[in-house]
Amino acid sequence: MVQRNNLFHILYIWLVICLGASVLIFLFKELDLDLSQEFLIFIALGILTGWLGVSFPKGKLSAGFTVVLTTFLIYGPAAGIWINCLANLIGQGIANRGSPMRVTFFSTSQYILAFWAGNYAYLWAGGGQATFEKSFNFALVIPLVAFTVAYYFINHFLVYLYLWSEHQKTSLVKWVDVLRWDSFTYLLGIPLGLVMVVLYQRLSIIGPVLFFIPIFIIQLLLRMYLQVALVNRELSVFYRVAKKLSRPLEANKIFDLILKEARKIVNYHSGIIYLKAEEKNHYRAVAGHGPQVKNLIGTTFTPKEGFLGWMVSHHRRPEIINDVRKDLRVKNKAGLPQVCRSLLIIPLQTENELLGIFMLGDKRPFAFKEDHQDVLTVVCHQAAVVLANIFLSQHVIVKTNIDKLTGVYSYNFFFRRATEECHRAGKEGFPLAVIVLEVDDFQMFNSSFGRDTGDAVLAALARLIEERVKGAGIVGRYGGEEFVILLPNCGEVSAVQLAENIRQVIREHSFQAEGTYLSLKVSLGVAMYPQDANSISELLQKADEALYRAKKRGKDCVVPYSGKI
Repeated sequence: MVQRNNLFHILYIWLVICLGASVLIFLFKELDLDLSQEFLIFIALGILTGWLGVSFPKGKLSAGFTVVLTTFLIYGPAAGIWINCLANLIGQGIANRGSPMRVTFFSTSQYILAFWAGNYAYLWAGGGQATFEKSFNFALVIPLVAFTVAYYFINHFLVYLYLWSEHQKTSLVKWVDVLRWDSFTYLLGIPLGLVMVVLYQRLSIIGPVLFFIPIFIIQLLLRMYLQVALVNRELSVFYRVAKKLSRPLEANKIFDLILKEARKIVNYHSGIIYLKAEEKNHYRAVAGHGPQVKNLIGTTFTPKEGFLGWMVSHHRRPEIINDVRKDLRVKNKAGLPQVCRSLLIIPLQTENELLGIFMLGDKRPFAFKEDHQDVLTVVCHQAAVVLANIFLSQHVIVKTNIDKLTGVYSYNFFFRRATEECHRAGKEGFPLAVIVLEVDDFQMFNSSFGRDTGDAVLAALARLIEERVKGAGIVGRYGGEEFVILLPNCGEVSAVQLAENIRQVIREHSFQAEGTYLSLKVSLGVAMYPQDANSISELLQKADEALYRAKKRGKDCVVPYSGKI
């Protein structure tokens, strides 16, 4: 689906570019090249308005329409289109900050088509010849309004399709804001453009050039206004995040909150959060937003591995990478650098601890600015403090619910966790496996070697089971010489394979106790939710029944409750 959308997006871009180029070629014969010097001056004014404009998500605020209207009324549609086309091409081509040239071509073609549509609307409304000779005719008011409305509508419609195709969505600036702000520049551009036309008639080209000084001042004031408005909205994000973080939240809800609020501040293609694993020796991707994030969830890196490893072990400061193709630290690295051109990387850290890494990527180079970094750094710090408190609380709960002998979860705590996972499995529709393991003939073992030796072997056995299960599930002590394993999102075949692997590893392992090497054999029963049972209590009961069957078969084997494997 993503590839299909990308194909439509590319076709749409090149369709607009081809249509714009066709209009340019068609109108070239109508240019009066004797006025080339004046054309160059207006091109320079157009470039300046573009450079002084302020960009924001979904648009750019500038006095460009003033130049559009002025050149249209003075020279007609052909010269007006060519002047504004060259101004946009040169302005964006010089200061495109590494954006692909097709983006510049699209932007230019978009203005060409909007200008061309405006000219037809002007003629349709009775405007006749676009230029007027000596004085303003009030009969031109309606045609000028038609020109402005058509130019405005086509311009924003083409941009909307472009942004919709790329899925660039942010709620910091809504389309209503874009339309309102741009409407203001258009309404302001009409009288300013008319004044420039009158000055051109009376003072020649020097009139519009001199009048552009107050226009620049007006544009600078608009720039300041927009920057203040955006800052106020960013502050509202701080308030919203702080308010949400003040409520009790689970860790995964906080991850989702950070990623969603980040999209309200800056457009990005993909975002990923890496969190320090319990073992403290690697960082794991635990959450993300974006088309290809699913492929990254679960991937890890160590503090000694690559640029992210260097970030967590040495740098620990936010970092903007403007173009991954030119930065040797991340060039050709796995993960987001494979699909994104620019990156924003922010450590999730408190004053005492670094919990993980928050990373955004975008397909455009130079997509992130320092103000994005500053705002998101504060958001990430707020989230990191709350996460640290959650992890500390969880650590305390876990420590108080650990079986002292074996180091795995006590049965009561295991049962609560298993109940939660069962509820989640039912809600999200994934399978759940339970394995019950019992040491064969352990009472005889205790009688032969003593209870202390038996306890030492059980502790070693628990560590061995945890090593095989790793992060795939939860291990608890069922009682005596029995252990229970919960495996979320694990099918029956995988669960039986893991149980068989545990059985073989235990059988081949030499347990050392007081200088003596001992061997054990175990029997295991496997039951599945919702295939075999509808609750954790029933699931444990079915796994017990499967274990009983394994004992009757001669022990030292794995038996699934279903009997299918």
